[in-house]
Amino acid sequence: MPLAAALGLASWLGVTLNSITVMAGAIVLGVAVDDAVHFVTRWQELVATGLSSAAAAQETLREKRGPITLTTVVLLAVFIPLSFSAFPPVQGFAMVASVAFAGSLACVLVLLPRALATRSRSEIGPR
Repeated sequence: MPLAAALGLASWLGVTLNSITVMAGAIVLGVAVDDAVHFVTRWQELVATGLSSAAAAQETLREKRGPITLTTVVLLAVFIPLSFSAFPPVQGFAMVASVAFAGSLACVLVLLPRALATRSRSEIGPR
């Protein structure tokens, strides 16, 4: 979702979508999946100890919110200044990546915990 929004915004702002700007998608997707895997793995560990899905999601969010946010802030600190580059492909790449990084952070910290919290024991299955 964040990547689609970032690419849509880039198109709306007139950023040329080329091989360089679209490459941001692969990078952002990798980071977003990495954050989600860390989150889901910890959630599964907590559910396996007997916590409910909701309690495990809340505890996982408490534990993982800081590290996930910090990695995104570091990435934004690198990419946002590049969005002011005089070289249009770098500028577009950095803008798309920055918007998508921020959006993926929101998805991992808001949508993912809510989705996991609603999982029933039968949906989780044995570990």
